[in-house]
Amino acid sequence: MLTWTAIVVLGLIGAASLGASDVARRVLGRLRVMDVPNERSSHSQPVVRGVGIAMAVVWAVATAIITVRVPGGDAAWSRIGMVGALSLL
Repeated sequence: MLTWTAIVVLGLIGAASLGASDVARRVLGRLRVMDVPNERSSHSQPVVRGVGIAMAVVWAVATAIITVRVPGGDAAWSRIGMVGALSLL
């Protein structure tokens, strides 16, 4: 069972991912890194490309911190580290 600390940490990681993706979207939009739709696209307007990189970086850093901080500690932290690592696949 996850502890309250683990739930709070997951919430903070999620919030950091949302914040990082918003910043990345704005920066990439200013740099005009856009995906222009064609006849095979599922979108009809240009969208910013590469925002997922920000979320992957946040999850990678969080997974590394959790794994290093609690190498053989609480099982809940190990599960969080494994979920973070698997989410990057």
